[in-house]
Amino acid sequence: EEVKEEEVEEEVTRTFAPLLSALEAQLGAGAVVTPRLMAELRDGVEYWALERKLCAVLNHNDRRRPVQVRYGQTVSRGEDAGGPSSSSQTIDMADVLRALRLKSFDYRVMNLVLHAAVRRKQREEEQQQQRRQRERQQQAGGD
Repeated sequence: EEVKEEEVEEEVTRTFAPLLSALEAQLGAGAVVTPRLMAELRDGVEYWALERKLCAVLNHNDRRRPVQVRYGQTVSRGEDAGGPSSSSQTIDMADVLRALRLKSFDYRVMNLVLHAAVRRKQREEEQQQQRRQRERQQQAGGD
């Protein structure tokens, strides 16, 4: 079963709305919730769906039988040299590879949030420095 893009968008909104609101309140609107962050969150929701799908197949089947890997085809639990057993379910290798690529989305999200926090701190320091400069200039002009 394939993950639909609309379902992913709804899941991102439902799952991360409180977090995104808190981040915007803390770091400023638009500072964190960028298209790149939203793409990473979509990847995370897709990863979780793939993880559940892959684990369900592995947990459903007989653990005594090894997983057969056939590149360009599928991975099946419950297959032997005589062919697939009637109870086997398959895992698409494309799903496995996609899950591997998406796996570290949480670290990428943390990195983006950290960069937003650093940028905010730098902006605040620059604004404070500019205020001090203006104050000095006003004091020098008033003397």
